[in-house]
Amino acid sequence: MNHDNRSADEVAKERAAAAVEAARQLGDAELDYSLESVRYVEQTLAEFHKEGLRSNTHPNTVWAIACYLGEVIVRQAGGEWIWGRDFPDKFPGPPELPYVRLPGDVTISTFGKVAGRLDGDDGDNVEFFCKMIMKTFGPGAANPKAQDPTPSPPPGPSKPSFWKRLFGKG
Repeated sequence: MNHDNRSADEVAKERAAAAVEAARQLGDAELDYSLESVRYVEQTLAEFHKEGLRSNTHPNTVWAIACYLGEVIVRQAGGEWIWGRDFPDKFPGPPELPYVRLPGDVTISTFGKVAGRLDGDDGDNVEFFCKMIMKTFGPGAANPKAQDPTPSPPPGPSKPSFWKRLFGKG
């Protein structure tokens, strides 16, 4: 997907606004960039999955919802949008995606969570994901400048831990 020379912030906010408008048109709920609105997003993704929507057939849905979730995190935790292509050594994912950089130079992607949830993975619950981000980086977090919340991996077979998947360090 080509975004020319537009900033990640501009593109992500535009896509998030599209999600807000779509929810408004459906009349189901108002997406107001609050943490409470994320519950509606989680329920919507679960319903979309039951209706047969998948990430590979509905990429615009993934983009809009991922950008909405990212914008909630940006607003609530003081993060910023950046392009993966601007940091090629840091991101294993697609460089054309926008990522959220949080305090402490921790960077996350909401795209994998949204795609996974749309595809039926209960482990990619976006409400839980956002709550964990806020607990670590949001207002009142015990250590909002945490450098790396990833615990050391346990000994034994190597399977990416929840934290490594959550923060894209696996």
